[in-house]
Amino acid sequence: MRYVFAAIVAILLTVGCSSAPTYTVVTQKGDVYQASTEPVEGNGGYTTFDNMKGKKIRIKEEDVKSITEN
Repeated sequence: MRYVFAAIVAILLTVGCSSAPTYTVVTQKGDVYQASTEPVEGNGGYTTFDNMKGKKIRIKEEDVKSITEN
């Protein structure tokens, strides 16, 4: 019975892990954002992305210091 429980927990942990990358956006002021979608530089001079709660964030391109994929 113990092995069945361990196997179920292992399966649930594997299924629960997301393979989609996340991104960290750091601004010139030092603000840090976690992005669930890849940040995109638009024609209007803004970098846009969705944060981890699904809210769309827009930051002026010149205010973005770095974007890293996690």
